[in-house]
Amino acid sequence: MGFRPLPWGAVILLIAARSVSAEPALHYLYIEANSGTSSGGHVAVRLDETVYHFQNQDGLILLQRDDWPRFRHLYADLDNRDIHIAKIALPESTQIEVKRHLDLFHLKQKALLDRSASLERDVELLESQANEQPYVIPGGG
Repeated sequence: MGFRPLPWGAVILLIAARSVSAEPALHYLYIEANSGTSSGGHVAVRLDETVYHFQNQDGLILLQRDDWPRFRHLYADLDNRDIHIAKIALPESTQIEVKRHLDLFHLKQKALLDRSASLERDVELLESQANEQPYVIPGGG
């Protein structure tokens, strides 16, 4: 059993696979339209294993952040929608900056939504006191 060189085709494929996987990239995702609420299609951006996309929730367009396996399962497996992927090569520093910006936007959005919910609870409390009604605290027993 001696050393057997790989065929040139296998060597070229290994080199190509290594260079593609090592290259930082942003993946632009287009999810085909379906019926009902998804009749317009959907787009997202994938960086590493994180997918960023906007969704309409109660009339607000909010940035969502999902892990790739979950996102793919929801759209491709459960919704039976094709996902088309365009790979866009980026310098690693740019990819890090885009990811940082999207993560920061997501955190700011969550803080604003939490603050809004807190203010709504304050208004409910004040209105119940002004109307001399009991204020129900969810989960309080």
